Amino acid sequence: MIVLVLFTILFTIALVRYTTYQQKANVTSYALPLARACAMDIITHCIQTKNGTIDTSNLTNCRDKDTPAGKVVFNSTVSGQCSNSAPPEGTLASAKLDTINSYKVVCNYSSNSLACSIVSQ
Repeated sequence: MIVLVLFTILFTIALVRYTTYQQKANVTSYALPLARACAMDIITHCIQTKNGTIDTSNLTNCRDKDTPAGKVVFNSTVSGQCSNSAPPEGTLASAKLDTINSYKVVCNYSSNSLACSIVSQ
């Protein structure tokens, strides 16, 4: 009887950890590449327009997209002006899967460097 109780507890812990792992893997596989592509589009736009206004509605990779794991939804994208062929520093793109509320992707631009990471919500 004690063995059955211990097995049930271990199984429950393993199931929770596996579900968390699976959600993070889906965000990594689907939302991360699209958020990075959106951020790269913004950087490319700034390089091409020098000091132009950033309008992400015209950037193909900054639109919501359906994936096998759910719809990738862009929560926020940068707005404002490019300056000296560079976007403003800070968050360029933020995206999440509509089926997963635990994690999102945030792409930050700072010192001519782009870094995208998965963060808990």
